[in-house]
Amino acid sequence: MSFSPKPTIPLLFILFSVFNLQAQNAWINEFHYDNESTDEGEFVEVVIEDESSYNLSLFTLLLYNGSDGETYGSSHTLDTFTKGGTENGVTIFYKDISGIQNGDDAFSLDYNGDLIQFISYEGAFTGVGGPADGELSTDIGVEETTSTPMGQSLQLSGNATDYSNFTWEGPAIETKGQLNYGQSFGAACTDPSTQAIFSTPSETDIEDNQINLSWSRGDGDGVLVLAKEGGVVNEIPQNGVNYNADENLSNGLADEIGTGNFVVYDGTANSINISGLARGVEYHFAIFEYLTTDKCYLTESETISVTTTTSLDEDSEINIPSTQIPSSEISSTANSETDAVEVFKFDISDKGSEDGMATLVNTILIEKSADNGVVDWSTVIKGAKLNDGNSDLTITDLSINKDNIEFDLKENEYSIADGRTETLILSIWLNETQTDGDIVGFEIPENHSFGTDVSGSAFVNPISIPITSNVFEENVVATQLNVTSTAQEYFIEDNFSISVSALDANNNIDHSARKVNISANGTGTLSGVLQKDLIDGKIEFDSLRYNVSEELIVTVDDGVLSEQIMINFIEPQINIDSAGFKPDFGIISFPNKSDYQSYQLLANNLKDTLFIKAPEGFQISLNAEFSNQNDSLIIISDKAIQEEIFVRFSPNSTVGESYQGNILNISQDADTTFLAVSGLEGTLNLSSITSARNKSIGDRVKIKGVVIGGNNHFESKRIIQDETAGIAIEGLNSTDINFGDSVEVEGVLSEEAGWLSLIPEKEINILSSDSIVIDPILKAIAEIDASVESQQVKIENLDILGEGQFSEGEYYVIDENSDSLIFKLNRDNHPLVGMEIPIGKVNVTGFIGIKNDTFHIYPEFIQNLEIIPRDTILIIDAPEEGLSFGSILLDEFSESKRYSLKAENLPENLRVTTSDNFEISLLENGDYANEIELPINEIGDIPEIEVYVRFSPISARGGQVSGEIIHISGGQKQLVKLNGIEEMITLNYSILERKILIYPNPVGLKLNIELIESGDFQFQLMDIGGKILIEGELMNGKTLKLDDLKKGIYLLKISDGTVDYHQRIIKK
Repeated sequence: MSFSPKPTIPLLFILFSVFNLQAQNAWINEFHYDNESTDEGEFVEVVIEDESSYNLSLFTLLLYNGSDGETYGSSHTLDTFTKGGTENGVTIFYKDISGIQNGDDAFSLDYNGDLIQFISYEGAFTGVGGPADGELSTDIGVEETTSTPMGQSLQLSGNATDYSNFTWEGPAIETKGQLNYGQSFGAACTDPSTQAIFSTPSETDIEDNQINLSWSRGDGDGVLVLAKEGGVVNEIPQNGVNYNADENLSNGLADEIGTGNFVVYDGTANSINISGLARGVEYHFAIFEYLTTDKCYLTESETISVTTTTSLDEDSEINIPSTQIPSSEISSTANSETDAVEVFKFDISDKGSEDGMATLVNTILIEKSADNGVVDWSTVIKGAKLNDGNSDLTITDLSINKDNIEFDLKENEYSIADGRTETLILSIWLNETQTDGDIVGFEIPENHSFGTDVSGSAFVNPISIPITSNVFEENVVATQLNVTSTAQEYFIEDNFSISVSALDANNNIDHSARKVNISANGTGTLSGVLQKDLIDGKIEFDSLRYNVSEELIVTVDDGVLSEQIMINFIEPQINIDSAGFKPDFGIISFPNKSDYQSYQLLANNLKDTLFIKAPEGFQISLNAEFSNQNDSLIIISDKAIQEEIFVRFSPNSTVGESYQGNILNISQDADTTFLAVSGLEGTLNLSSITSARNKSIGDRVKIKGVVIGGNNHFESKRIIQDETAGIAIEGLNSTDINFGDSVEVEGVLSEEAGWLSLIPEKEINILSSDSIVIDPILKAIAEIDASVESQQVKIENLDILGEGQFSEGEYYVIDENSDSLIFKLNRDNHPLVGMEIPIGKVNVTGFIGIKNDTFHIYPEFIQNLEIIPRDTILIIDAPEEGLSFGSILLDEFSESKRYSLKAENLPENLRVTTSDNFEISLLENGDYANEIELPINEIGDIPEIEVYVRFSPISARGGQVSGEIIHISGGQKQLVKLNGIEEMITLNYSILERKILIYPNPVGLKLNIELIESGDFQFQLMDIGGKILIEGELMNGKTLKLDDLKKGIYLLKISDGTVDYHQRIIKK
């Protein structure tokens, strides 16, 4: 017979009376309303002291809207909250409430309409309506924001038992239903240190309706014993509370703690007799030592379970079956009842003592065998069932515990008829988590824990020998490879590792041996040990490296199974965006500073601190105000850095120095990037042009000189010269300076096509106008070199190549040594453009320029080109005694002779005439005449020319013939004397002419002899001394080849046998 708790109506009446006599010690203890992203997990926590003294439905929590002061949402009574922990009589309640607004808003807590608390967050306001109507809220002073992490809250902290002595803190990790961080409810009471221990009841201590319990005492002042029917005690007494106890449970006067936990004893004794129990029922007991001061209990209880007796016989046995289930493997994926594996058989026999009572089995406990290797069955075995060969037994409750499997058959007792034997088979299925190779073995020990219903036969205990199963091995067969890496992203060339395990469908590790390979499909090289043996089903590939920045698919396989993993390899990089940044900060005079410029620094995937270093004379900062100005900056490493870096030029001293260098952006794990910067300190000392020219390109100088040219040649380039040298200047206001201006210039040395120039940095200072220009240096063309670059020189006695008028461009001037120099007019409006190019000699004055190693002379004005006047010259190159031609026959002509002539600056053409008997020609074999006219060129010159003269007597007087050649041009007249001897024609020669034709004469290579009258003729050709050179017959004529004869006079003799004829032959 079960027992009932004592009547509760008087107690409720008393408690209700107490509610109306005391104030409620309750408050809001913790809440959460706002977090990053979408608000989640909003809740409110309330605590009450001595909660059992109140009707929880009369406590109400309301939400107030700060914008209008009114309530919003639903009301929440405390009986809808979840109960949490209790300390020193103070109990925590909490409730999840979605839609709590983000402030400024408030909560009110009241009891039966009477306001207990009105607190707000993110501001205070006056309530409108409800229990807080007209009340000003109290702002708690802390708040959550849209960046508060999920799972945090605002909470009270401190050690107290009332609201006023706590402090609001947070946000901190939420503790709903538990004490907050740094919170306790008053000082903890002192409890005993040693618990009382139950003694095991003997058979005589247990009867049908009563049990005698005894215990050994701990170190408390007293003990409190709780009893519960049919289940373990699941409550503990609360400190500071006195309870009413009754050892006779049938009276109904014992206090109940929780549900079904009745106080059966409170005192100092060592034993009690508990009566009013039901026959054959299991009762559970718990004992608690306590100290009377503060009534503080030791809550780590001692428990015992006792079943009341019946008057049954013990004629039931548990026996070994005829055959046992053979050993086998149990698959790790046998995880449901349909996959159950038979593992153990045993027999239950009712001995049939003719009592007529069946064995009603209500408890079967299967324990571990000695061969079992699994420490905790509850982690391995998921389910179990029993079968009697016909059907599965109906199980009221199954408990798979660390060391046993307990089948509770109460109310579903398995009946074995009187005198019958039943064989029961244990089948199990496994949890999803298993260890490959684990061994399970089952046993019913001699001192077994089988139980029967009291209305039937009981078991003999102990049995004679234990009943043991064969062993069963858990078998994990991999169906997949599990591949993991400690990270999904690595730096290139850093070591990384990949872990591999062989898993079944439940992620259990298969311990069987296998070789595993890894490979990759990227553009780079995966290095390290790429094949290993799995040990106990897993292996780690460590010290792997990859050398290309990219997403890489790594494939792992064992020849059967294959799996892939994606790993991203990154490379530290530092980039700069200098768009619009001008490296040259210009001229800044110490101690001034330039305006700032900035560039964007973009760094990715850095592992190390980023260090930025500026060169000397430059400052860098992270802001435009340069509040942290320095020549270096350190930015703590972050995976991605984006900073604007501000730069300005700040020279160190007044030395006119040029500053230049690179801003370096340095990290140990990324390539250094740099940004070039430069600037000039503005102070310069005056130096000579020679000193300036000896400096390097890019150096700054300050010079003074007088403008000697450039206006008529260049848009902006001007040439200045001092006593030491000259230089070109170009830029800024150089177009405003003119010939003769004295100027002072500060600038930077530059060079264009080899011509050194000074680029002004600021406006050219014009000191004066019409200054005295330095006299030009007299030079020959061969002396023009870099020493006179940009200086004014004068070169004399030159010829200008060209004709017509000057135009913009280049001309060559040549001196008497045939050295040449380019004479240049660089603009179409130069004063010399349009002027006739001089024919004769000139003197040229101008400044020297250079282009690609070629020097030029630039005349600035018309007067820089000086034309030299010329003398009239006629030169005849002939023998002083004249030309003599010797003896020539009448009507014949002599071999030609020649002389040469040339003329300069003649006013008109040269007329050349000869006396009678002589002829002249300009070609040796050309036409001869008594007069020719030689034209002069545009400058009155006749270049050297040869004149040919021959003697052609026509006087027919014989003897000496004299004459002359006259040369006349204007007032110029010169003579060349001539003389020759005319030979008269003989009768012999006259007769020869009628019979024989001889031509040509003078003759060149061939002499023709033709017969006018037929006849027999012989011929001989002889020299002047009578030596026969050629002879033969004339048959209708003859052609003599005279190739081998020298020039001169020869004699031709022709004979018909009776008369000889003679003819003089002239060989040309």
